[in-house]
Amino acid sequence: MRYLLAAAMSVVLGSAVAQAQDKPFDWSACKIEMAKHCKSAQGNEQIYACLQEHDKDLSAKCDASHGKYEELTGKKK
Repeated sequence: MRYLLAAAMSVVLGSAVAQAQDKPFDWSACKIEMAKHCKSAQGNEQIYACLQEHDKDLSAKCDASHGKYEELTGKKK
């Protein structure tokens, strides 16, 4: 029974993460960084990955937004 519950929770959490990745995320705090480093990035995952590559160049506001996306998608460092 315990394994069944764990499997069900895994499916529910996986679904929530997928929805967060698919939903448009407000990256407006990262406008400058995206214009400078991530011009061709499209969609949440590409934007996230690009900003991750340039994490040392992120403003405090953009870094906070990036962290919020990590929390929503379960990618928290």
